[in-house]
Amino acid sequence: MQKFVYNLLDVQSIRELNSDPLAPSCIKQDDTILTQGYSNPNDGGGAYYRVENNTSSNDNGGNIIRIDSNRVAVLIPDENLNVKQFGALGDQTAQDSISIQNAIDYCLANGITQLNVPEGVYLISSSLVISNTVASSNQRPAGLYLKGIGASGSIDSTNPPTNATVFMADDTAPERTLSGPMLDIQGLFFDGSSFIASTYMNGGGIEGISFFGKGLGDTENHAIKILAWWNATIKNCNMDNFNGDGIHQLADLSFNPNPDFSASNNLTYKNLIISRVSGYGFNNSVFQSAGGSIFEQCVFTFCKNGGVFIQSSSCRFTNCSFSGGGWRESGDNNSGAAYGINFGGTSLTPNSRHIVEGCEFDTNLTAHISSSWLANSRISNNRFIHGARYNEGMNPPVLRPNDAVIFAPNSNDESSRNVEFISNFVRVDSEGTLNVFRWANHANVINILAEKTLITNAPNANLTVYEAYDFNNYNIRNNYVLDDTEQGIAGAHVISKGTPSPFYLGSTSNTPSGAVGPNFVALPFEIAGVSFLPNNTYNTTTGVFTCPKTGFYNVNVFFTITGLGSGVLFRTELRKTVGATTQSVNFNYLFGTGAVRQNLGLNARVFANEGDQLSIIINSQGTFGIEPTSGFNQLLIELV
Repeated sequence: MQKFVYNLLDVQSIRELNSDPLAPSCIKQDDTILTQGYSNPNDGGGAYYRVENNTSSNDNGGNIIRIDSNRVAVLIPDENLNVKQFGALGDQTAQDSISIQNAIDYCLANGITQLNVPEGVYLISSSLVISNTVASSNQRPAGLYLKGIGASGSIDSTNPPTNATVFMADDTAPERTLSGPMLDIQGLFFDGSSFIASTYMNGGGIEGISFFGKGLGDTENHAIKILAWWNATIKNCNMDNFNGDGIHQLADLSFNPNPDFSASNNLTYKNLIISRVSGYGFNNSVFQSAGGSIFEQCVFTFCKNGGVFIQSSSCRFTNCSFSGGGWRESGDNNSGAAYGINFGGTSLTPNSRHIVEGCEFDTNLTAHISSSWLANSRISNNRFIHGARYNEGMNPPVLRPNDAVIFAPNSNDESSRNVEFISNFVRVDSEGTLNVFRWANHANVINILAEKTLITNAPNANLTVYEAYDFNNYNIRNNYVLDDTEQGIAGAHVISKGTPSPFYLGSTSNTPSGAVGPNFVALPFEIAGVSFLPNNTYNTTTGVFTCPKTGFYNVNVFFTITGLGSGVLFRTELRKTVGATTQSVNFNYLFGTGAVRQNLGLNARVFANEGDQLSIIINSQGTFGIEPTSGFNQLLIELV
């Protein structure tokens, strides 16, 4: 041991500091010690320490190193603080979980926002946890930035990569086969039994690290699990060979039934490669949670459940790649259904305001995009590739996927509304059957725009551009704009340019129907031209309109009356019947002037539940010698 001026002592390692017999005579309180390494010189664990008189603190192998019974060396952190200063070796032999966790805990307890992870392969035998340490509900604790030197292009457990930071599952540790993620982000404060206080962790991130799961553990063995983390970035990372998801983003509904109180928001994912996972590449498993995530230049490949499953809103996917969804590797037994992106949700939770732009989708199992619950979103300038890869043993090979985009694949309850597909490119590499856009169900798929889809068709491929859209006039009633005439593709043509809301349009004959009460007569209408509400909603004998859906109805009726004598009163009334109760909604009067023709109109907006009945009633002071004139009378009932 050498002593330098200014009370700076230079030692080779922590080991020398503990074992040098000269230490008691050379070291005194307030000295500064510089170690050249932790276990050995130049192993990356060198650091500065301050000597303090202390008889009670235990040596924790990190920020407190006991020199003798009276003195300790206390770590002096700087911007180069790293896990090797806490004893992690990264030599693919030592179990480094405890050392890395100690380093993480030290940073969180002392407000240090960046922890460096030098080059090496670190064996991880238990979940690493970055946790919120602030219990107060009016604070936003800073998140930790975990920074490696770079992700490995490939991970070979027998030939460790160089110039990379790798977290590798330790298959020599039995506990590693238990449930749990490799890195667990807990943005809510945990009191030992449950999460409390909606404080969120704010900022921080993960950079330049490869996560290699080795196929150990169960379906909860994700690379990264995220709860209540805001304004953070994960970039330049690889995640490979996990039995769960690559990234599992969730909320804790036991903490609060409203997912916004524990979900993550405004996260950026950039330059990630997620591959060979049994779950999803990215899984936002809780509906209606705060969204706002950005995905840039991310690759999702061989994710058995699919590339991305998302149920939150306001996400942007730019220049990403989704391939092999449905397989864990080439030739693997595929799952029942898998998509490049699956926009999920429920009837109570809009999944909206997404942008998918400049991405590539290649040979996913079921469809490249599933629009189960998608609204107010744009999918543009993407490439969809269909081929026969990953189907070893099939003769002839099966074209995958069979659909580029599928609407409401599971039930008629699923809703897709106001979604635009613009300037997308479809490439067909093999023979087989392909639907570019397929309506699996129709009832709640409304306002779909598909324009300028360019298709290159392989020889002998059976191609349909729009499949099953024209079912009971849903293509017109639900306002589809499907226009690919510029490409000159058979079957790609304008289906409709949109219509008003569904309506019933009718006209009358000369003679009113039977009486419905003293001095009142129902006036029936017959369908006039085209009606975009089912014809059976209006009874042309009784004049009763049965509301097919719950909502607001605009009712417009126009009459022409001939020969109504001066002073004679003519009344038109709109009635609504709910069960056994009938009430007057609106009415209008016309007093005769003796003119040959007089006009009378009625315009009303009424809310009705499904099954309620509307009817038009007329009265002419009890005498029906005056009748509406045929050819000039019109009824329009519009569902808005």
